[in-house]
Amino acid sequence: MKKILYIDLLSPTGHQKFNELTLKALLKSFEVTTIAKHNFAKTFSPDITIPDVFFTNYNKIHYRIVEIKKINWVINKVKKLETFDLMIFSSYETISFSIKSRELGKLGSKIAIFNHNNLDELDNSKIKKTIFKKINTNIIQLVFEDYMKKYLLDNIKVKNKVIVVPHIVEDMKYISNSDNSSLKIFIPSKNYNFHYINELINNSNNNVHFTIKSEFEFNTGNVISKPYFNQNEYEAIFGDANFIILPLNVKYNYRISNLINECFSFSKPCFTFNSKLTQYLNHLYPEVVHIIHDKTNIKKIIKEYENINNQIFKIERERFLKEHSESIFLNKISEIFD
Repeated sequence: MKKILYIDLLSPTGHQKFNELTLKALLKSFEVTTIAKHNFAKTFSPDITIPDVFFTNYNKIHYRIVEIKKINWVINKVKKLETFDLMIFSSYETISFSIKSRELGKLGSKIAIFNHNNLDELDNSKIKKTIFKKINTNIIQLVFEDYMKKYLLDNIKVKNKVIVVPHIVEDMKYISNSDNSSLKIFIPSKNYNFHYINELINNSNNNVHFTIKSEFEFNTGNVISKPYFNQNEYEAIFGDANFIILPLNVKYNYRISNLINECFSFSKPCFTFNSKLTQYLNHLYPEVVHIIHDKTNIKKIIKEYENINNQIFKIERERFLKEHSESIFLNKISEIFD
């Protein structure tokens, strides 16, 4: 059995689900050792814990210094371990990783890195774009969708091998809202356009009910807002909703929104703002992912929801889940060894 060293340098809270699903899959085919922050996943503890001191920073310069020190710490730990067939970095900071990438390449293992928000940063920073291209060309770049691979090869013009490895998406129990007397809408992200949400609420009828993840309390009887939902609450609300609205104020161009993935998991139509990611998904799965803008009113959204072809919706969902399954993920990881 091949041995993988799985390293999550940044260990952000938002990656816990990704780490859970990825490790669960990898452990079915590989022997896996993990290096990460103590809370990098909900049900996995790292075999080697990165000290909390490496996750404290005061400004951008200090942050990069700490990241370089963190990578040095990891390198010293890896040198004391056995040789692995593959080192996978679940997350990384572009500048510090690029600086240390040649040293990492001398550790004797194949290396692959998952790109999350790294690619979006390249459009906004010429410095990061230049430094990104200096990452050791022997390191394999992992992206989540085909158009992201095309972006790296055609726009960024990297010399690295690029492999599309799907973000695993769970097939949750198919739950359909059968109550036709009212519409239940879930907005499961705090990163929304507040003005737009307020417009939707103010122009909706009494039979339209919103549940919103929000620090703000809306003064209307058809809205429930809470800053946090526990897992059982969250799944129950998602499953009971007629559809999901994601008017995100963050652009998802070359990274994945797990909230959109969850719409496929829970079999819920998703209405979301335009980005390269949503354009791509809308083209492939138009009955599941619907693009709106900040002038799209609630009546138009409801009408589009009512016109969804349920049979085609089901076919699109099943295709997406198959393409983002554990089996496809493991097949793609195996390509790294070719």
